Amino acid sequence: GPKAITHGDYRLDNMLFATPEGGASIAVVDWQTPAHGSPITDLSYFLGAGLLPDERRAHERELVAVYLEALDAYDITLDEAWVWDQYRRDAFAGLTVAAMASQIVTLNDRSEAMFGAMAQRHLRQALDLASFDLI
Repeated sequence: GPKAITHGDYRLDNMLFATPEGGASIAVVDWQTPAHGSPITDLSYFLGAGLLPDERRAHERELVAVYLEALDAYDITLDEAWVWDQYRRDAFAGLTVAAMASQIVTLNDRSEAMFGAMAQRHLRQALDLASFDLI
């Protein structure tokens, strides 16, 4: 499938948004783990980490469709079934990040809670999406 520069830790904590005083509409920071790979990995990671499981379940199909529509506006057309399978498979990316990052950063109450939530949300995402069937 298509390749792009991926962030590797694409979540709300790494996004800065404009204020009424101005600024870029969004700036993505913390580019410590960039890669060249499937852009769907960042999409799956963002939704898996950023939404509570019930909200993700209720909205993820629609949000993936919005993602495809946004790409289409730039004349990038991807097969919807392929994107959905990639999205399901890439639910494991969050588990990988949670496991690796928790071993290399200084742990405190906030980071332990964050890594625990990430691992739980991404595992739940993989289970909900039957991601294990794709590997």
